[in-house]
Amino acid sequence: MECPRCGQARQPEDDECPHCGIHYDYVEKKLAKEGKESNPPVEQNDQTKALPEKIKTACPVCGQKYKVQSKQIGIKTKCKKCSSVFTITEINPDVA
Repeated sequence: MECPRCGQARQPEDDECPHCGIHYDYVEKKLAKEGKESNPPVEQNDQTKALPEKIKTACPVCGQKYKVQSKQIGIKTKCKKCSSVFTITEINPDVA
């Protein structure tokens, strides 16, 4: 199976693409409503090759994990799960 947006491989149990972050259910329902194919061919151009690097971070209070752009390191954000405010830092990829 592939992500309908970026074409990356996906696992059947995934709800969200680990590469581009879209929610599969939302996109697939929208495409079905429009009668379009869910996996259009993805062209590799300079713009798609230069996507920002994603890093893994987590809420220090509840442990909720997030993938964010590396340029967001140091920015304060609010956890969607427990509503605590924390500064984005990269977590060890081996732990995530």
